[in-house]
Amino acid sequence: MEPKIIEITEDIKTFYTHTYDVPAGIPALFSELEKQVTDLDKYHLYGVTECIGDKLIYRACVEEMHPGEGNKFNLPAVQYPERKIFICGFKGLAATHTRNARNV
Repeated sequence: MEPKIIEITEDIKTFYTHTYDVPAGIPALFSELEKQVTDLDKYHLYGVTECIGDKLIYRACVEEMHPGEGNKFNLPAVQYPERKIFICGFKGLAATHTRNARNV
């Protein structure tokens, strides 16, 4: 995936699982979500990398269909506000986790 800047035009409410082992731990997160979330195929998925202090954190996110939905899967929630963001892919991962990925 070529790096680019896009604009999110609405808030995105998600629940997630995460890793600090970037990028090696990313595939396991999506496997974990497939085990935890029933009917994962019905959801939009996001991968979000953020820098917190001097560490990277990667969140494998599932967009909520209903408020507080992550509670039923015992997963925390995070909301991404509308804004401009920079997107890019980790080499070798783009083709692995694109099922139901939403182009925001």
